[in-house]
Amino acid sequence: MAGFGNGFEQVYLVDRSTGLVTAVSAGVNGFVGNDNSTRPAVSSNGRFVAFHSDAASLISGDTNLSRDIFVRDLDADSDGAREDSDNCPQQSNAAQLDGDGDGLGDVCDDDRDGDGTLNTADGCPDDADKTTAGACGCGAVDVDVDGDGAIDCIDACPDDPQKQAPGVCGCGVVDVATANGIVCSDACPNDPDKAGPGVCGCGTPDEDSDGDGLMDCVDNCPSDSNADQADANDDGIGDACDDQDDDGVVDADDNCMTIANADQDDLDADGLGDACDDDVDGDDVDDDEDNCPETANAGQ
Repeated sequence: MAGFGNGFEQVYLVDRSTGLVTAVSAGVNGFVGNDNSTRPAVSSNGRFVAFHSDAASLISGDTNLSRDIFVRDLDADSDGAREDSDNCPQQSNAAQLDGDGDGLGDVCDDDRDGDGTLNTADGCPDDADKTTAGACGCGAVDVDVDGDGAIDCIDACPDDPQKQAPGVCGCGVVDVATANGIVCSDACPNDPDKAGPGVCGCGTPDEDSDGDGLMDCVDNCPSDSNADQADANDDGIGDACDDQDDDGVVDADDNCMTIANADQDDLDADGLGDACDDDVDGDDVDDDEDNCPETANAGQ
């Protein structure tokens, strides 16, 4: 706790239900006072604490060299969350919403979806995958599953590469124009489950087992959701389900994708596993030149 143990009496408030301790006699810099603070009185709801203090560091411009009486409001934004546990202590946000999980509440977070683009410049401030609405709008992926040039959200037949509207015969069935009008033909006469080839062709079901918007027949990880289809080693198996080094950790989570390291040890916590890190202790000296390769000693 900032300033704890400076030799003067201080006022602290303890929440007995949570164990949270608040330094009440703390100044604007977060440090406790530079002189004694005594005789506290707490409001019935625990929000306000009054106390005497000889400290001159609790507020700026305290030059009267006399004991003062202070009243500390522990919920200045009146949202029901104590300021030392409030993710936006200066702005009311009772729900404490934090979309990107960065510890800063949405109402005071300049980048609330955590995508690296400030809300003011982000066309989709609550969608970490998009910065512009695109064809489908924020929160919806712009994907063309059947590859017919029409994004699924505006394609009335998203699984039929031959049609973008059901027409007379419906999606998956070709509308054949004849002298006698439209005839609905079966484009997959030997497939009892399909009237059209769809994405995967006749005889192969159009299934999306992992729900990532890609049919299994064209998905490099059909059982693991990976809409981005990332494949670092271009072997046709997506990183989400590929384990190049056979260490039991899939590439997407492996800190050394090509060197087996089931323990995932990372001494310097730089995101690169020790098994493939040239500088295990993170002291900017390569291990083969480091006289203490597992203990940081830049001075050698």
